Amino acid sequence: ITKAIEVIKNYDEETVELIREEENLIDKYEDKLGTYLVRISNNDLTDNNSHLVARMLHSIGDFERIADHALNICKVAEEMHTKKITFSDGALKEIAVVTDAITEILNLTVDSFINDDIETASLVEPLEQVIDKLKKQLKAMHIGRLQNGECTIELGFVFTDLLTNYERVSDHCSNIAVYTMQLPSDMLDTHKYLNKIKKGDLRRSLGIVLQDTHLFTGTVMENIRYGRLDATDEEVYAAARLANADGFIRRLPQG
Repeated sequence: ITKAIEVIKNYDEETVELIREEENLIDKYEDKLGTYLVRISNNDLTDNNSHLVARMLHSIGDFERIADHALNICKVAEEMHTKKITFSDGALKEIAVVTDAITEILNLTVDSFINDDIETASLVEPLEQVIDKLKKQLKAMHIGRLQNGECTIELGFVFTDLLTNYERVSDHCSNIAVYTMQLPSDMLDTHKYLNKIKKGDLRRSLGIVLQDTHLFTGTVMENIRYGRLDATDEEVYAAARLANADGFIRRLPQG
């Protein structure tokens, strides 16, 4: 995925071919591992080993699907390269934000899987919900650009394809993280856990601090409110004061 993301930024045929080869290899690994794990599962296993085999069986399918989406992202990059189309500055900034989020959720997922780290795994689903929200908001911004004549329909399809693949990658990361959290026992009720997250119990306490700064098109208030879309004007003003940003914002031409 990280290689595919880089191809979106800087198209390189050799990298695309390497991703194709790796995706084919992952398909073969998934098939062989799946066959092997099914055979193992037919043996008399301890509870811990039974959980481990079940987790592996579920996870390899999601890892394979992530590889599929990497190939899909390459196809988006190829289309842009062939047709010589580029995103607008606004779209590039928005893509950079969701790209940072995807990179972070991949890192959390892989780290928690490798290290059997339940605490890290518990951070994945809330971030997946944030990415879902990002996708919806970025699509709305894109529609605004279309209506204003700032973007073509052709480029719009490319933008939407990219966002959809990103969002599906995050879905598979969420699945893998839940399997990791189930490892110690079968006491975790997956549906109850996901419903709790989706109702916002944990998501409201999660924030993303991206490595690069980005501003969306729109007002300063809209950019501040992006972290919590239902924030009132007074809460936005308070956040600006806490960040010591209130002074320079008020000095802006339309502050």
